[in-house]
Parts: sequence; structure tokens; C-alpha cells
Amino acid sequence: MQINDAFVLRNIYGKYILMPVCNNSASNDPILFNEVAASIWNKASIYNQREKVLKEIGILYGIEQGTAEMLSVDNFISQMLDMGLLLEGR
Repeated sequence: MQINDAFVLRNIYGKYILMPVCNNSASNDPILFNEVAASIWNKASIYNQREKVLKEIGILYGIEQGTAEMLSVDNFISQMLDMGLLLEGR
């Protein structure tokens, strides 16, 4: 898993905004992220394995593996992959 290089994450006055840097098929509009989504993006830029990103998010926010909260994080990662914000493989 890797981030889509067509976007850059910015923190502007405490708001996390995923900005497109070029025309792409995922989105050409800015996307507002909350803190957890921004953390997922940042972890995905470091770790290329989904399991490692999930583990790091769990550590960061005190979420145990196998809980409903972790399932929500995993589902959100799936949505980011489906939207093309995150990409499979590397």
C-alpha cells in the first residue's frame, strides 16, 4: 500500500486538507481529513503494508486489534483504496 503521489496532505490552521497536485482520476477537489484520516495517510506514506499501518494506528490511538474501532479504521483504509487515494502494492 502506498499514498497516491497526485495528492499532498497539508495542515492549514489545524485543518487537514488533502490537496490534489495534478489532474487525476481520484479527485481534483481538496478533501478535508480528520486527525485519524491524516494519521492513516501519514503512516501509509511510511509503511507499505496495511497490517503495519493498522498496528501503528492502534498504538497511536490506543485501539486494540479485533475491536469495532479497528474494524472501522480498516474499512476506512478500504474506502481510501477504492477512491484511489491510497494505492495497492509497491
